[in-house]
Amino acid sequence: MNLNHNPTRQQLKAIFSACDDTIGHHVLWVSRNGDVALTPMPSERIPVGFDQTNPDLLLRYETFMQGTGYVGHQAAEDEKFVGRIFKSLQSEWATVTETSSKCYVDLF
Repeated sequence: MNLNHNPTRQQLKAIFSACDDTIGHHVLWVSRNGDVALTPMPSERIPVGFDQTNPDLLLRYETFMQGTGYVGHQAAEDEKFVGRIFKSLQSEWATVTETSSKCYVDLF
């Protein structure tokens, strides 16, 4: 899913559905070219420093902690949740592309 190429909720649902909440924490982020990624992290690794290890990162969301149900098939089927994130991605992307500075989004 790329935020510059007519993204859809279905694409976002596919990203969330492809993840496994039991394997670790997940970080939702957007690269400088608009690609959206949901990256798993081992449960023993803390998300601090994720931004520094991904120089292409422009927009990053609060970490979805392991076992909270925010990623995976069930999360993808939650229309309200997906809609909220989709709307936020579009809004935050519009803001961040104007400034070109990294942005952190706290959803909860």
